[in-house]
Amino acid sequence: MAYARGKYAKAISDRSGMAFPYNEMVKEWNGMLVHISEYEPKQPQLEPKPRGGDAEALRDARRARTENATARLLPHNPFTTYASGSGIINVYSPDHGLTNGTTYRFRGASSTSGNYNDPLSFDGISGSNIAKSAGYAITTGKYVYTEVGTSVLSSTITDQFIDNSELRIFRDVPIDADRREIVGNLVASKDNVHTPAGALFVRGIQVYTSTTAATGANSWLEKKDISYLREYDAAETTTGTPKYYAMSDGGATGIGATSSGRITIVPTPSSAFMYKLHYNARPLGLSSANTTTYLSTNFGNGLLYACLVEAFSYLKGPMDMLQLYEQKYQAEVQKFGQEQVGRRRRDDYTDGEPRIPLNVQTP
Repeated sequence: MAYARGKYAKAISDRSGMAFPYNEMVKEWNGMLVHISEYEPKQPQLEPKPRGGDAEALRDARRARTENATARLLPHNPFTTYASGSGIINVYSPDHGLTNGTTYRFRGASSTSGNYNDPLSFDGISGSNIAKSAGYAITTGKYVYTEVGTSVLSSTITDQFIDNSELRIFRDVPIDADRREIVGNLVASKDNVHTPAGALFVRGIQVYTSTTAATGANSWLEKKDISYLREYDAAETTTGTPKYYAMSDGGATGIGATSSGRITIVPTPSSAFMYKLHYNARPLGLSSANTTTYLSTNFGNGLLYACLVEAFSYLKGPMDMLQLYEQKYQAEVQKFGQEQVGRRRRDDYTDGEPRIPLNVQTP
């Protein structure tokens, strides 16, 4: 049977149902007659190609063998002590590939006879101890501060951390709780008095006209340098009511009442005048026998950060952690200083309400 070419004919698409020129129609693999613009080829996954299995066997294969122990060369100065008195040593060996918990032996350079010498001693550790024949079971990874026990940080060392931290805070911030005063009698014809036990510095001295009570008429002594006092009373014979004082610290050997130094006064007292000395002294520090202090109660976070700075410095800890705790301490000591020097030494009636600038964006 003869068929027309369909030059002017139209055909209906089996996919869209639209009419298209007959000569632009094509038949898909599934028998659907569609326009060439709608044509979709057969999905390749419908006719997968057969594939064989992957080759796994090796030609001329041999059994695996156990490697003999061989020496590994460590870089220059590979040993680092973790802390003073620690039984832990960090060994630097890049790309070591060693197994955690396996025992390894360390040795020095080989000799001409084929034997090994002991490594060089360092930080009080003998080379023979490093190269002991039993070897050492290693732990991969650098030993960090959280693994330190009482064998490294004894109570004596941690108490020193606390003492150093408290002293640092006392010098960074003038704390009202450290203020003291002492009342006593001057000695006639004696131009000095002992500095109070444990005094860090003297705030001022009052001298009373009375010789029996620290009340009534009095005057504050003016602080000068010792050279001024010696020029004022070159012969050191002038007596009367004292006017000036200077820190002479003659014979200061400790913190006791008779060993913490002297304060020189002029003129030399003509009588046993009563005096009141105002000063700052370190309070009893935090310890197992004294579990509560002003700092531990009111500045515990700052005391903690200061102790961590001391600990990381002692343990040669990571520098980034040391800097982190130093920054935290500096931030907290600023707030504590504002409280001690600011809020505690002013009142709203006299000075007004303190105004703190806030970082607020302009609307």
